[in-house]
Amino acid sequence: METLIYHIENGGSTWQEKTVDVSSPIKIMNIKINIPKEYALLCYIIVKDSNGKFRMFREIGYGPRTLIIGNDGMHTTAGGTAGDIPIGRWKFIICAFREYVMQRLGKNSFNVKVTISDDISSVKEPVGEQDWVGNKEFDIDKNYSDESRWYKGDFHTHTRLSDGKETTRSAMKKAEQMGMDFYIPTEHNVLHTGWTEAKVMVVPGVEITTSLGHFNIFGCLGMPGRLTHILKHDGEDRISEEVEYTIREADEKEWLWSINHPFLHIWKWTYFDLKLKNLRLMEIINDPTYEYAKKANEDAISFIDFLWQQGFRVFGLGGSDSHNLIDERYEGADEPSVPGDPATLVYMDGMTPSKLLKAVSKGHVIVARYITMEVYFLFENKKYLPGDRIEI
Repeated sequence: METLIYHIENGGSTWQEKTVDVSSPIKIMNIKINIPKEYALLCYIIVKDSNGKFRMFREIGYGPRTLIIGNDGMHTTAGGTAGDIPIGRWKFIICAFREYVMQRLGKNSFNVKVTISDDISSVKEPVGEQDWVGNKEFDIDKNYSDESRWYKGDFHTHTRLSDGKETTRSAMKKAEQMGMDFYIPTEHNVLHTGWTEAKVMVVPGVEITTSLGHFNIFGCLGMPGRLTHILKHDGEDRISEEVEYTIREADEKEWLWSINHPFLHIWKWTYFDLKLKNLRLMEIINDPTYEYAKKANEDAISFIDFLWQQGFRVFGLGGSDSHNLIDERYEGADEPSVPGDPATLVYMDGMTPSKLLKAVSKGHVIVARYITMEVYFLFENKKYLPGDRIEI
């Protein structure tokens, strides 16, 4: 057993690395975290094994304080990568989420204590039956339906892997209750390594969260190369380079990316070096129950209209950006913030993850609340979907 202590203060180091030597074979790694409850959202924990592989990567947040790395997805805590525990020097990193530190810490400071052992312990929130990066791989062509129709889903959601309050299993129950066909988890600067079995199709995603704005990446089958750089250097001058690199990487790997809530309060988009000709997707309705949402969403819709008038083909998406439990309300809200509100409807000829990404890239999308629509356009007796080009 070994205990590591990290000190967090405003203006201090946001990235602190310590090492532990695993000198003999063990079956599991048990990581206990002691952090003041009021500061748990301020920190990420990142663990790399002696081979340099990420084995745990998550925001401490509302999640469990005992994290387990085991031999499969059901015996590994969400955010972990299952497999053998190699002998050698492991790195244990506590990264302070700079945005939250600046907003919430003030002149206070606190310690994070991390205790590592091989104690056997139950896994409260496992990776799940779908083990995307441990012993299996995500199946981009897994078939969920053969029907050609409009499918309903959500492109912006959160769980306890970052700063959401729902487990993946609870999130899936809500998604099924909302009649959703697909769901994309987009945690702040962290990628799910797997998922619970569900009727709803789940596609990997991540919300790249920076001081210059937030953007989602959809269909990322691996961790963006500069993700840890973004966490480590957010707020510094070089962050614009990290944003640009990550956008280029997404394009090269054919991952889709979308600007999130571009006009929302303190999280508005301010990376102004982005070339509009490279922009294809933008969130136009973000959590309509949130107190600043109405004007921000109206501005986003007006802006995408302006882009179309100027000849840019940018398609709009919806995202619930849901963080809360089902019985919670934002101040002044009449409704809860839940996955699927708003819904993004996507027309697909059968539903697979790859077909979803392809349909979205073509603009076969509609954003709606409360209703499901089947939309097409007729021109000279031929049907066209939203996003299609009509040649005259």
